Amino acid sequence: MIVRLNKADVIYSYNFGFFLSSGDLILWKIEKEEKVKEIFRSTVATLKYDDHYKMACLVWNCMGGLSFEKYKEPFEFLLQATHLPVHGILSDNRKQGIIKTEMRSWLQKTGTPRAIKRGLKYYYVVSDNNPFKQYYINTIFKLLEGDGMERKMFKDFDEAEQSIKTALAQNLLVF
Repeated sequence: MIVRLNKADVIYSYNFGFFLSSGDLILWKIEKEEKVKEIFRSTVATLKYDDHYKMACLVWNCMGGLSFEKYKEPFEFLLQATHLPVHGILSDNRKQGIIKTEMRSWLQKTGTPRAIKRGLKYYYVVSDNNPFKQYYINTIFKLLEGDGMERKMFKDFDEAEQSIKTALAQNLLVF
């Protein structure tokens, strides 16, 4: 599968080859035996994709200075990677900095509806005991109730991963 992107698009991946041709960035997928692949890396986050479960794992690594554009990068990557069906996202927010209102608003009004249209059904979050993060996550969850997506929050990554994989496995035939 070949994906054409603008020069302005940011892609960091060890699982894609790329070259510039007539101003376009052309990517091609390099097939590997493993089912979980890193598909995106930036200074603030890493995305891995599990082909079996059609699930993305988003790990944040930015305790401070998270800009709106950097926040959107991993989400936009998933939304534009139409060759990767994503039915579940596991987001590890334990090393994520403070999320500004404009970021939350974008996720609520733009990012989530687009992801649901692409087939996202599960969004599980791993967070620590930080009250600001808890408030942010609970606010997002409440604002988006009734959109058909299942959301859960966990404190333990392994428990969250097992839970989302169980939910996805139970519904593999539905997709």
